[in-house]
This record gives sequence, C-alpha cells and structure tokens, in this order.
Amino acid sequence: MVEARNLAYRIDGKEVFSSLDFKIESGEKKLLVGKNGSGKSSLLGILQGFLSPSEGEVLKPKELKSTYLFQDTLNQFIAPIVLEDVAFSLIAKEKYTQENALNQAREILKRLEIPHLAQNSIFSLSGGEKRLIALAGVLVCECDLYLLDEPFNELDQKRCEIVKEIILEKKGACLIASHQILDWKNQLKL
Repeated sequence: MVEARNLAYRIDGKEVFSSLDFKIESGEKKLLVGKNGSGKSSLLGILQGFLSPSEGEVLKPKELKSTYLFQDTLNQFIAPIVLEDVAFSLIAKEKYTQENALNQAREILKRLEIPHLAQNSIFSLSGGEKRLIALAGVLVCECDLYLLDEPFNELDQKRCEIVKEIILEKKGACLIASHQILDWKNQLKL
C-alpha cells in the first residue's frame, strides 16, 4: 500500500536518516521506534506529505485516505469545544451530516471513557485530556492509513490500553511513532 524507497531526510545539511526502505501493507499495524531526534516525526511528516524527502521516494495510491496525529496536540485542534472538534473531520472529510458526525464523536469519547468532556473548552483540559481529544479526532475517522506521532504520551496505562485496542480494531494500516518501549510485535527501528 505505502512503500518508501531509499528515503533520506536532512535538516540544515544534517542527516536525520538515510537509505530507509520499508513497506506498510493494508491493515498492517507497525510501531516506529527510535530515540528522540532519530527522525520518527520527520518520517511521518514525509508520509503525510507535510515534508519532502531529501532523497528517495514514497509510493502510495492517489486515492489513499490518511489521517495524522501531531506530536504537539495544539497543532491538532480546529474547534474550541471538544465535541465539535472531534466531529470536525467527519463533517469536513467524510461528508457526514452534522447529526451523524456528532453521534460518532460521542461514541469515540465514550469509548475513550471521556464523554464528560464533550462540552468543555479544549483549552481548559489537562495534557492527557488534550491527547485523548486529539486521538478521538483521528480515530473517529475510517482511513486507509493512520500516522500517529507519540499517541501514548501523557496517557495513563488504562488509556494506553484502550487506545491500543481501538488502533488494532481499525481496518486501515497504522504507523505509530514512539520513543517508549511498547509491547508491539511489528516494529520498524530508526
């Protein structure tokens, strides 16, 4: 589904990574591991099309639907109220009616055990709550590819397990960047 060939990325002449080759197939869930500064976020940015590789190429179908979780949750939010923010991508990208989008948003908030936050301002939330809302906005969508940058940051163990369960249920492929050591059988190391 998505293939990277001889991918390299440099910032200000400094090599972040080079000679990277990998594939991620439809439905596959892969953990991208590496220390801080190893290029995990840069690779996800290249795959999403936010950044251009210094060398190499990314091959993916033109009709590929992907979604992206930013490492910094403040870059994720569109609407000031939680429920509206989570529903936004369903209305904008998926063409849901507002009523259906809000119902789907309520369901993912319930699944993440945070329905009580639905009417809160994004800016009144704790770091972990912001992370969960950002994840809800991404995981509410049905996509071919989920690119998740540090999705487990600021989450307690229980919420990590819930998020992992939701990710594994998704039909689309998923590439998860993390510097944490996670119990994940399919790993790509940078």
